[in-house]
Amino acid sequence: PVVLSRNFLFSYLLVSLCCLRRVLMSFFSLTALPHIITVLFTSNLIGMVCARSLHYQFYIWYYHTIPYLLWSTHLPTVCRLVILLVIEYCWNIYPSTIVSSSLLHVCHVILLLGLWFAQRKSKQA
Repeated sequence: PVVLSRNFLFSYLLVSLCCLRRVLMSFFSLTALPHIITVLFTSNLIGMVCARSLHYQFYIWYYHTIPYLLWSTHLPTVCRLVILLVIEYCWNIYPSTIVSSSLLHVCHVILLLGLWFAQRKSKQA
């Protein structure tokens, strides 16, 4: 049987944590973080676009990601602000109407297309 001292276990744990920290820091480098955040936020938005029905609780899932996603596109600033305000307006209509639901979906699709073309433009550059 192998007998390990407390000092050895502590040293092993410390070295393991330092190696793990180094691996994680290299994996999540500062250049990769915006890409990771964009992928996660866009995935959440795609889920909202493809949902069969939208409930008011869902707005809490993604409202804080909308400004980040809008400013990740190459849309004009005025267009970004209008989309942001229209999405807010649509969610504040109770009960929802055909117009508010349609506007919300149109804004979501415009945002997804803006993200799509922004990614394609950045890959070409």
